[in-house]
Amino acid sequence: MTFERDRLPDVVSYFEGEGLTLAGPRRAKWKTTVCSFHGGSDSMRINTFSGAWVCMACGAKGGDVLAYHQA
Repeated sequence: MTFERDRLPDVVSYFEGEGLTLAGPRRAKWKTTVCSFHGGSDSMRINTFSGAWVCMACGAKGGDVLAYHQA
């Protein structure tokens, strides 16, 4: 069995479905939101193309929506 990355959900739809509000310019690659891990406001950055995410305060990070879901 192989992992089919293209079957992951749309990045923006996934994170908004998790209750996050993504802020930033409409076509920006990176959007800002609250960190679900430590509760900090506007400290998490989410890449709207790859799904990568990183919190600038607590250091939580991952490479896609699957990593976020697992965390």
